[in-house]
Amino acid sequence: MAAYSLVRLDPDSSALGTVRSKASSLRANFEHSLKEAVYDLLLWVRNNADRGVDDLLEEIDHLFVHSTADASVQSRVN
Repeated sequence: MAAYSLVRLDPDSSALGTVRSKASSLRANFEHSLKEAVYDLLLWVRNNADRGVDDLLEEIDHLFVHSTADASVQSRVN
């Protein structure tokens, strides 16, 4: 229902402008974070050429498991 209400707003509406601004900001932040993550992974690969793909996948898995677990714990605490 809320999405439908936003679609019905005219382009000059301040609510629609706010939503577009927030979405644009989130997209920019996401793109920046994704580029940074890919850069960090490539840097890790370059600096650890003696380690295999399994080690890289283990490292990635460790990062995601701990970052999601940490986020879950923080959301429960707050």
